[in-house]
Amino acid sequence: MAVVATGLAVAFSLFGDMAMYVILPAQNAALALGALQVGLLLSANRWIRLATNQFAQRLIRRRGVRIAFPTALAVGSLLAVGYAVAPSFAVLLVLRMAWGACWSVIRHTGAMTAAGAGEPGRSGRSMGVYLALVNFGFVAGTFVAGWLYDFLGYRQAFFLAAALSLAALPAAFIARRCRGVSSRPPFATAPEPGSETDDDPETSLVDGRLGEPEAGKELELEASGFTLRVRGFIVSLVASGLVMSTLGFMLKERYGENVTIARASIGITALTGMLLSTRSVVNLAGSPFAGILLDHRGPGGTLRIGFASSGIALLAASAFESTAVMIPLVVVFFIGAMIARLAVESQAAQRGHRSYAALATATDLGSAVGPMLGWLGIELARSGSVLWIGGALLLAASCLRR
Repeated sequence: MAVVATGLAVAFSLFGDMAMYVILPAQNAALALGALQVGLLLSANRWIRLATNQFAQRLIRRRGVRIAFPTALAVGSLLAVGYAVAPSFAVLLVLRMAWGACWSVIRHTGAMTAAGAGEPGRSGRSMGVYLALVNFGFVAGTFVAGWLYDFLGYRQAFFLAAALSLAALPAAFIARRCRGVSSRPPFATAPEPGSETDDDPETSLVDGRLGEPEAGKELELEASGFTLRVRGFIVSLVASGLVMSTLGFMLKERYGENVTIARASIGITALTGMLLSTRSVVNLAGSPFAGILLDHRGPGGTLRIGFASSGIALLAASAFESTAVMIPLVVVFFIGAMIARLAVESQAAQRGHRSYAALATATDLGSAVGPMLGWLGIELARSGSVLWIGGALLLAASCLRR
């Protein structure tokens, strides 16, 4: 119950943020915003998290989530109101940066709660259910925002998005009241060496005994933590960056303005939207099953399955021109990337607060840098390079030893 309530709280918190992604790109001219300004507004919350992720984990470890989590949710709702009444681009930019700081706290709390709530051998299921609920927020927030704008206009759309996001507060209260939910989610394994934890020292377990890790184990933990961050950076760089930001261009380059599927002519923009929404559906419906796979195969096997399958799918998509082959391969890529991302996040969350915060920073960096690298690749070598470079990076990540 704690995982469900926390996941719903995180999901509802996304309504204001998703409205920005839906409304600003489509209505930038009406809002007197240039293309560069829109790009800055939609990426500022990601760049600021490179600094605020570590702050969030320190705040939660030292002060707990009882105040930090609902405060971040409440401020996030108020920021959606701010989007509606902001008098200038500069104010909007500050609000977006503030949302990034709030999201650092919200995301960290959600992931650590999901990791700490699972029974031994079932933590993957808990993480899978949690991520499915969060992806429900992405899907619902995107869908609702478009309708709200069309029927009510800009300000009213954000006012209602703020009201909807307030539903996160009762969900957070329920999560706090659930039995077994601590204000400081426990480590599932030993914290990283050198971490400043004020959790109970007996919550770490190494080699079947309580206590601090040995010197050799410290080096092993540090090396595996670095590898985990590299994998998180790669899957975010490729999935959320390279592919997502360039998919429409790649399809247009290959097939033109329209494509025929099952004797029906479909516009390339509509096809792009269908594929991008398919990714959201895959993340929503597939995360619980990926969590079961994680519990059965363990983190190592699941990571290799996710990274290898997504990498092979991208490389194959770069080689085949037919839509009957490429489109299913893109869907396979989405599935593999979802499995890889869940396994990486679950493993980092189980290692402790510092590990998850470091992974969150790595994935944020990947998602922020990815679009720029993708379009640089298009500028230098056309769109085909994006697929094989992304596929090669994912396969390389699947081969990392630790």
